[in-house]
Amino acid sequence: MGAGQMGAGRSLARESRHRLARAGGIPGFDGEVAPQIAFLEGRHADRRTLARASRLARRWNADPEQVLIRCGWVSQGTYYRALAAHLGLAFSGLQDARLDESALAGTPETSIAAADLVPVIDAGGNKCLALAPRGAGLRALIAMSARPDAGAHLRQRLVITTPAHLADLAIAQRGEELSAHACGNLLKTAPECSAASGLTLAQKLGLAGAALALAAGLALYPLMTLAGLNVVLAGIFACVGASRAGAALAVLEEVRAAAREAASLGERDLPVYTLLVPLFREAAVLPHLVAALQALDYPKAKLDIKLILEAEDLDTRKAAARLALPGCFHIIVVPPSQPQTKPKALNFALAFARGSLVAIYDAEDRPDPGQLRRAAAAFANGGETLACVQGRLGFYNAGRNWLTRQFAIEYCALFDALLPALHALRLPIPLGGTSNHFRRDILEEVGGWDPHNVTEDADLGFRLARRGYHVASLNSQTLEEACERLPQWLGQRTRWLKGWIQTYFVHMRQPLRALHELGPLGFAALNILIGGMVLSALVHPLFVALIGAKLVSGALAADPASLGGWWLAALNVWNLTIGYAAAMLLAWIGLGIAGRRGLRRALVWMPFYWLLISLAAYRALWDYARRPFHWEKTEHGAPRFRLAGAQRLFWRNGRLAE
Repeated sequence: MGAGQMGAGRSLARESRHRLARAGGIPGFDGEVAPQIAFLEGRHADRRTLARASRLARRWNADPEQVLIRCGWVSQGTYYRALAAHLGLAFSGLQDARLDESALAGTPETSIAAADLVPVIDAGGNKCLALAPRGAGLRALIAMSARPDAGAHLRQRLVITTPAHLADLAIAQRGEELSAHACGNLLKTAPECSAASGLTLAQKLGLAGAALALAAGLALYPLMTLAGLNVVLAGIFACVGASRAGAALAVLEEVRAAAREAASLGERDLPVYTLLVPLFREAAVLPHLVAALQALDYPKAKLDIKLILEAEDLDTRKAAARLALPGCFHIIVVPPSQPQTKPKALNFALAFARGSLVAIYDAEDRPDPGQLRRAAAAFANGGETLACVQGRLGFYNAGRNWLTRQFAIEYCALFDALLPALHALRLPIPLGGTSNHFRRDILEEVGGWDPHNVTEDADLGFRLARRGYHVASLNSQTLEEACERLPQWLGQRTRWLKGWIQTYFVHMRQPLRALHELGPLGFAALNILIGGMVLSALVHPLFVALIGAKLVSGALAADPASLGGWWLAALNVWNLTIGYAAAMLLAWIGLGIAGRRGLRRALVWMPFYWLLISLAAYRALWDYARRPFHWEKTEHGAPRFRLAGAQRLFWRNGRLAE
């Protein structure tokens, strides 16, 4: 990892592992209790608990000490203090220690974050190695301590601590560097993919030129210009409607494919899974979130759950401290830095991840308990280019009022119909903000999330596609809380659309390169799904107003040669009709797939909901020009909904059984 003592520590552990391998190994599973935890018997745990942990370790192909800690049977602090006493080594909480920067020279801060062994200098100025051993390293250390000549040698060089203390020390001393990495890594390694620099000069000149040309056309040839603009916008609107109609057909094949879901993995083959859960001002829902994550059907010894809190959010930090969190949970406090966004927090916490698979959940999420197993099976059978699987999102308070019903219809159309159709066609998928499951190595390879993009998920979906990876839709549902009040919904939708604007301009900085990397269909998907959707939301009320004015004035029967001619009005009416019909068809199919057929009667109100989306689109455009990186926080915890009731949800085949 680093130089000096870090290298010496690794050599020591490697030497011991080789010696163990030649001797036939430990890990001591021939007996009832594994030696990694046997020394706890009596004072810290009874033999029955230790034997149970050892049996589960065999069954899960996991380390027995991790079973014991992550199942909550022995705390992390208790285990490592007892280990230190058993080995005759000192234990330290590292409160007065500091990193040995001379030994760590040249070591990336991200390597220090997840290290089990770090060179430190204690309060007395003595250099030593702080170690929180696990797995093979722990077995090697126990075997080495049994050597007659090992005691004094180890005591001079090693001090035992906990993984949490090592992480806290890394944040305390390398927090600024970790924050800088979280904020600037993508901008540094792939500046063309970062939203931080905003519009390029070419894009600014192009937009300015288009605005000037439009102004000149309106001044010189107003009727012709407006007619031409109407035709162009109608064409874009038609492309969006056609994409929805095509998705409605393609999703039927995807439904049949989902029925042939890959066989689940055995517990011994399941990988370690890191769950990243960013939280900000979520004290009210935190206990229910923890309960939902504990209900996941996955070996606890292979769960690595990171609750990511902001330093300034004292209420949520206090609420988390009051909870008796089992050992599979780890609280990470992100130091203050700008931009203060969810993707920045995710990048920061990713450095501490232990799993080969990484999933993202939000504060109000209630995932299907079998979702992690389904995702692991999808990765095992999905090939090397499968980088991400996207869970299907829905709402547990969908029937609360008119707004939540429309929101739920939109989600069903998107996550149960459109995204699965894109998966079936192997087109880029703009990810949702939660229930994304990634291969960690690929996620790190592409630079993680863009901390300056407020819809980081959609951007990441296209960035993965441009690097040759693909995303699959996972037949497993996660329930969220739909916004019940218009101001709350409007703020959330504004942020989403602002992020889509950012995403479109980022990936259209070099159109020819994007065309080459995405292919013709992928490039079309970028322009229709991202650019076309935003533009459609902006022009939709204009079409409605124009048609309404013609209907009121009776101009539909006017001279075809005029601007208000029947042919242009007919084109607009046709576009709106086809657009509504395609969207309703897609939503109808999605509601059927999601098992929410009772919401179909609310489809008639979709045109009015689209007008609200248009309002959010104009607000997003203004917000993008004024404060492009501002994250508009969505408050969770519906006042009339008992979140505790969501813990009693009944799941069948990855779906909510209503």
